[in-house]
Amino acid sequence: MDALIVLDNVAKRFDGHAVLDGLSLEIRPGETMTIIGGSGTGKSVTLKLILGLMRPDRGRIYFRGSDVTRMTEGSLVAMRREMGMLFQGGALFDSLTVGENIAYPLREHFREMTDGEREGRVASSLSLVGLPETEAMMPADLSGGMKKRVALARAIATNPAVILYDEPTTGLDPANCQRINRLIRECQRKLRVTSVIVTHDLESAFLVTDRIALLYNRRIEFVGTVAEAKASANAVVGNFIEGNLE
Repeated sequence: MDALIVLDNVAKRFDGHAVLDGLSLEIRPGETMTIIGGSGTGKSVTLKLILGLMRPDRGRIYFRGSDVTRMTEGSLVAMRREMGMLFQGGALFDSLTVGENIAYPLREHFREMTDGEREGRVASSLSLVGLPETEAMMPADLSGGMKKRVALARAIATNPAVILYDEPTTGLDPANCQRINRLIRECQRKLRVTSVIVTHDLESAFLVTDRIALLYNRRIEFVGTVAEAKASANAVVGNFIEGNLE
C-alpha cells in the first residue's frame, strides 16, 4: 500500500538546537498513526511540518506523492483543504459563536458553498461530535471538553482526507478523555479519514491507534502496532511504556 504521507530524513533546528534530526515515517491511507514521546521531543513540530506551516532544514515531506517542502503558497492552501487540525487548546475564536467557528474554514476554503450548504455542514459536524443545536453558544459558555469537541467539529467540517490531532486529551478529565478517544475512532470509521495524533498519553494512544511511532532522540525509534510495541525488545520502547523515560 502506497503511503499517503511520507517524512524522509527530516531535520529541524531552532536557535541552533536540533529538535528533529533524521526523522523518517510513512503514514498509510485510512490508518490512525499515533506519534508518542516525551514533552519537547518535537511531536507538535512534526504536525506543523506535515501541514507546511514550517519547512524542514533538511529532508523531504510528501503528501499524495507531492513534495510539500517545495510547494508554492497556493499549492499549500489547496493541500490544507484536505487536512483538518485539532489544536491542543482548541484554538476557537472567542468573538465568534460555535456555528461561526465551524463555518470559518468553509468560508475560507469553499467560497462556492451557499449559506444553506454551510449551515447544513455545520449542523452535521456538531451532531457527529454529540453537540447538536449548539450553534448559537459562545466559546466562553463551553466546558473544556465541549471546546475540544467543537474544535473537532470544525476540523471535520471540510470533509478532510486527514485529521491531525495535537495532544487531543490534554487538560481533560477522564470522562472527557474517553469521549474524545471514542470520537477519534468514530471519525476514522464514519469518515474514513487518515488520522495522525501526537500525544504523551500512552493510555489514550493504545485505545485509538492502529500503529504507534515513538519519537526519541530527535528521530523515530520504533513503529508498530500496539501489540508489537508491548512485545518489543527495544529498551527505549519498554522504558517509555513503563513510564521510566521522559
